[in-house]
Amino acid sequence: MSIRKRTMLLISVVIIGAIPTGFVLLDDSVFTFGDTRPQLHVLEPQTNHTGDGSMIAFGELTPEQQGVFEQALENDSEYRTARIPSGVNDEVWVENRYVRYQNESYRVGVMIE
Repeated sequence: MSIRKRTMLLISVVIIGAIPTGFVLLDDSVFTFGDTRPQLHVLEPQTNHTGDGSMIAFGELTPEQQGVFEQALENDSEYRTARIPSGVNDEVWVENRYVRYQNESYRVGVMIE
């Protein structure tokens, strides 16, 4: 085989090998570290909340949202948090700063690590 043919073969192999590598590098999940799903954060009950219109009753949440809220309350760590699954709408906790649950007002927020 001539030098020209070897060079062309080598260039072809490099290009063919680089194409799949390029697709992998373009995939955002390669650069994602840990779980970046949003989390619901629930603070201790607020006894002096006056109800400024930014409160939603627990019963108005979807069953999935209720599950996330209860999971956060059951979290025994310093911060009451729960991952919000991808199919659960988190806007309700952005639009409403409080959830009324069992005669208590809980301050809520959504955070992304």
